[in-house]
Amino acid sequence: EMERLLLAQPDVDKIIFRPSYIYGKYDWTERFYYWLYRVQNCARFLLPDEEKRQQLSLTNADDLVTALIQAIEIQNHANIYNTISPPSITIRELVSTAAKAYGKEPELIICNDDELEKLSLQPQQFPLLSPVGFSIDDTLWKKDFQFTRTPVSSTLLEMRDYKSTAGFPKPLAGLDAEKEAEVIKNM
Repeated sequence: EMERLLLAQPDVDKIIFRPSYIYGKYDWTERFYYWLYRVQNCARFLLPDEEKRQQLSLTNADDLVTALIQAIEIQNHANIYNTISPPSITIRELVSTAAKAYGKEPELIICNDDELEKLSLQPQQFPLLSPVGFSIDDTLWKKDFQFTRTPVSSTLLEMRDYKSTAGFPKPLAGLDAEKEAEVIKNM
C-alpha cells in the first residue's frame, strides 16, 4: 500500500528498495546464526532436505547501506529495486560455506519431511527453510548500483567473530540444540 501511494506522487523523486532476507552480524532474528551456531558447536546436526524447496535470496546489510548512500547521489534510476547480494543459495550451501570458512567438518543428517514427522519435528523449526518458491530479479540493482557485493563467506566470518565475543550463546531461533542432540541419539 505504501509503495503504491509513493509511486502515485509524480513530483517526488523516489527509490524503493525491496530486500530479501537481510543478514549480517547484527541480525537480531538469529535465522542465520542458528546455522552458524550448529557449524561452530555441533559435530552432527539435522538439515531438512531442500530438494523441493526454494533457494534463498539474501541481502547483506552492509550492501544495502552502501546502496542507500549511493541512492542519495544517483541521478538516473528506476523506482524499484530488488536488492539481492549473493546469487541464490541453499541452506546446505550456506552451511557448507560456513564449515569451510570456520575450518569445521560437521556431519549433516539430511531428513525429508516424512522423516522429520517421524521424529516429531516440523520443517518450520529450521530457520530460513522456505516452503514456497519464488524468483527475484535483481538485474536493475546490480546495473545501477556499482559496488562489489560482500561475499557470503566474509559475512559468515564477521558474524562468527561478533558472536564469539559473547561466547557463542545458544540461538533464540530454531530447534533447541539439546533436543536435536537427543533426537539424533535416538535415531
